[in-house]
Amino acid sequence: MPPLIRNHGNYIASLGQVCRWLAEQAESLGVEIFPGFAESVEPHAKYTLLAEGARGSLSKMAMERYGLR
Repeated sequence: MPPLIRNHGNYIASLGQVCRWLAEQAESLGVEIFPGFAESVEPHAKYTLLAEGARGSLSKMAMERYGLR
């Protein structure tokens, strides 16, 4: 096999399963998760995490509105 696709000594995991596991861990600590939920970018929480990627439209709106760049 070419060196780039050898995985000896590495772990391989399903990203979907890792995300589900992380969500369970967070929820057990009291975090409320709203996947696929449309937000108006007007957070009323102490902490708000936008996890839609670097080029997400919601994150871009929040950065502009709150001067986060």
